[in-house]
Amino acid sequence: MKNRSIFDLRDVTDRIASGESLQQIAEVYQRKRQSLWKWLHRNEERKLAYLGALEERAFLHAQEIEAIAIKAERGEIPADVARVSIDARKWIASRFHPKLLGERTRSELHVRTDHSFEFLQALKEVNRVDQPKRLPMESGQINNEAEGYSDKH
Repeated sequence: MKNRSIFDLRDVTDRIASGESLQQIAEVYQRKRQSLWKWLHRNEERKLAYLGALEERAFLHAQEIEAIAIKAERGEIPADVARVSIDARKWIASRFHPKLLGERTRSELHVRTDHSFEFLQALKEVNRVDQPKRLPMESGQINNEAEGYSDKH
C-alpha cells in the first residue's frame, strides 16, 4: 500500500497563494503549523512549489494595494485607514517577493585591507627612543649654588 500524504500540495499552495497563512491551512488539515512547514520543506519539489505560492501571494497583496488606493481616491475609505492598510500590505509583499516588490536599498561596506598605517605606528613604538632629559644649561637655567658659586661672595 502506498504511503499517502496528509497534505495535498496543490490545495496547500493554492491556499497560500490566496492569502491564507500556514496556521490557517494547518487547521483545515487538523495538524500543527510546524508539521505543515516541515512537510513543505522536506523535499525540493514541495519547497519550490511553496516558494512559488509565496510569490503569487505577494502579487495578491500588490493587487489589494491598488484596490485600496482606488477606494481611497473615490472617498470610500478614509485616507489614514488606506495608508495603514497599504503600508502593511507593502511590507508583507516585500517579504514574499523581495527582489521584485521590496524596497531597493544599496548597502556598501568598505574594508581596509592595507595595514600600513598600523604597521608604521607599531614600528614607531618599537623604535621610539626616550628623549634625553634636558640639562639645566640647555634650558637656560643654571643652578649656581649646585656649582659652588653664589652671588654673595
